Amino acid sequence: AIGGEWRSDEPVEDFEKNTDPTKTHIVRTNQGKWETSAHCFQCALNTVHECHDFGEDIHTFPGIERKWLSASVSEKVHYPRVRYLVSYPPRTPQLPYHDHPGGEEYLVFSGSFCDTNFPDVKSPAFVRYPIGTHHAAMTEPSSERTDILCWWGLMQATSSTESGRSIQLDPQTLTPSGIAPEAVSNRLVWSLSKDGIETRIERWESDSEIKWLRPHKEIFVLKGRVVIDGDELGEGDWCSLPVATEASSFSVLAPATVLVKELWPMDGWRTPRFRDVGHWASWKGGRVGGQGLVEHRPAVRRALTTCN
Repeated sequence: AIGGEWRSDEPVEDFEKNTDPTKTHIVRTNQGKWETSAHCFQCALNTVHECHDFGEDIHTFPGIERKWLSASVSEKVHYPRVRYLVSYPPRTPQLPYHDHPGGEEYLVFSGSFCDTNFPDVKSPAFVRYPIGTHHAAMTEPSSERTDILCWWGLMQATSSTESGRSIQLDPQTLTPSGIAPEAVSNRLVWSLSKDGIETRIERWESDSEIKWLRPHKEIFVLKGRVVIDGDELGEGDWCSLPVATEASSFSVLAPATVLVKELWPMDGWRTPRFRDVGHWASWKGGRVGGQGLVEHRPAVRRALTTCN
């Protein structure tokens, strides 16, 4: 049966877990248990919603499993913001066509995850779909199990000017192939977002100290071992840092590859821009990328900090 500690026993309007911006949240996915799950993450959480999986083969397809990192589903955040690992069994049917009102990003660890825009996504790979894009995935069934890390609804408004992209990763280091990194004091930085800050993969040298000024950051350790505030993080560990003014410091115990997400405190400037938009743009003719919002409004944006 579909269940697990993340699923509400009764349908709920609001669901919040590992989202308190004043705290550090750590999830060690290698220690967690895979939970049998519906494909629709809101069905998996049992939150009140209009499900687009009904009538599709994927709605009752067996063998899909999840490990949750964080979930925020409520009116106050306008659309769900979730982070999870999902594992699709071989020959999973095509997933429903859908828009990305808050963007979607995912890293394919194993198998393949071809879609209507990128027909040849094979692991390891990173795919970024900015605000205003859309797709349907699993257009070609995978012959093996496909494991994915997914960030849903976690993009800045500025991403609406980007195009979607698929990036092949090096199997040994899980860093982008064929893209030159920027060298920044004991680390190499590959930007995955247009602004150069919001989403990136970094490679950290062993026996180094990485210092960050927060607004709000999170990392997923892809390779290596690091220590933050006395907590050791290894491969598969996720850490979300609190919104604060003090600096964070990572000690690198072994050469590390980390996936980094940096956002300003969520609703201070995002919500006014999105709340009264009316509806979202959906691309026609198979285009991938860039306008996002259907109404043009004055930019509401603070200067983003660099992470030195």
